Amino acid sequence: YRIKGPQSAPIKIIEFIDFQCPACAHGSFYLKEMMEKHPDLIQLELKYFPLSMHAHALLSAKYVECAGQQGKFWEYQDQLLKLQNNWKKLQDAKPAFDHIAVNVEVNNPEFEACLASEDTVKKVSSFKDEGKTLGIKSTPTYFVNGEMIVGSNLLSQKLSELITKNQNE
Repeated sequence: YRIKGPQSAPIKIIEFIDFQCPACAHGSFYLKEMMEKHPDLIQLELKYFPLSMHAHALLSAKYVECAGQQGKFWEYQDQLLKLQNNWKKLQDAKPAFDHIAVNVEVNNPEFEACLASEDTVKKVSSFKDEGKTLGIKSTPTYFVNGEMIVGSNLLSQKLSELITKNQNE
């Protein structure tokens, strides 16, 4: 459920994301737009990389993961990133995250159990460990067809090149 776009897409992107990072929100909106314009060309996979400097990064990743287990991964993370300015500076972001859960209709006992589960933390942490092994130090970091690209500005350059190339083939 963390993968969107066709398996046959010639452009495969893996994004390591921190939901509290403003550049990640910017990059996500850009990628969403590109995927809508070129639905056959791009496949996107999201992996969590919560940075310790962001107080709500781990909790927000847990909420997205638990929404994903109920088939609402993309809906939840879209809302979360759209509303990032509303919650990123709060002392306690849980009420804001709970409100999004109500909006995307995942506020149920299974969702609460998932949030409380140690397995959810382990899953989020396993992606972060994978990212560290790959040499990731900041977010957003993308792997576009295996090539590491740090930041959304470089991503847009690379993606433009690849889209043009694939449209001409």
